[in-house]
Amino acid sequence: MINSHIVLPKFLLKNFEIDHSFWYYDIDKDYVAKGYASSFNTEKGYYSDETERILNSEIETPFSKLLNKYRPSVLGDDEFEMSLNDVLCIKRFFYSFLCRNPQMVEMVKDKSVFYQLLTETDQHGSAAIMGIREGERMGLFNEYDVAFFINRTEVPFVLPNCGIYNLKLKGHPAIVFPASSDVMFGLGKNMRMENEESVELQRGLITEASIIKRMNMQALKRQITINNGGRIVCSQKEELYRLRAEYHSQQI
Repeated sequence: MINSHIVLPKFLLKNFEIDHSFWYYDIDKDYVAKGYASSFNTEKGYYSDETERILNSEIETPFSKLLNKYRPSVLGDDEFEMSLNDVLCIKRFFYSFLCRNPQMVEMVKDKSVFYQLLTETDQHGSAAIMGIREGERMGLFNEYDVAFFINRTEVPFVLPNCGIYNLKLKGHPAIVFPASSDVMFGLGKNMRMENEESVELQRGLITEASIIKRMNMQALKRQITINNGGRIVCSQKEELYRLRAEYHSQQI
């Protein structure tokens, strides 16, 4: 039985590390502390070995390889296109956040008598694996286009423990997730037209720190809405203290 990362994969957390560690804000206990990708938000035996194998081979490893191709240092500022297979890989990774969230387990459990007969470990795996596959069968975010954002400010993106949060892109509702301190992927409507083989990726360069700060606050709020608390991750503790102070000021 291994120590399972419940929602956020280890490789994703490592993208927020500096010198092998990152910072996180625990919303429930109201403190900022240092964290490590190997042990953050893990639980021994949360997923079975088979579930871990499937998540790794079908979701995490393909996206990790894709991410290496789309790092700002590799891309530069030139326009580029993304294959439709890469687009599907990104959408599948988005959907995995929804299906790995513990709230998904409770929601399915409430609606399925059969599900209640499974062991707790098998419930977790069923929600994660079957949920992703069912989402693909139904048309995995078919109406959404992929967008890509590069953070060119001194303020890093934060990563909520739920993985994703909502914003408006070009005036349309969208879902985003930070893949590192300076890279974010989004799914939004009416972003770009695609042809039979590739998609011209909508890319935005963010150069104003105030925009990143507003996005980070939205990530914090969404984490609270989805999981009634939890944690957010950042490479910079000062940004977490700023968010903590702003959050407290809004509670008064």
